Amino acid sequence: LPRNTTTMTLVKQQWQVPEQVTLADGTDMVPFYAGQELQWKLESAFNAN
Repeated sequence: LPRNTTTMTLVKQQWQVPEQVTLADGTDMVPFYAGQELQWKLESAFNAN
């Protein structure tokens, strides 16, 4: 497999996962840990290429 070049930045920040998320095609999705508080949050993600 080729090397993964995607970079993700996490920040230690308490936040609550939403109960439901609507995707671009209009589909409703229930995320993992819906309604729960997490200690880490995704700040940014990008492809290094």
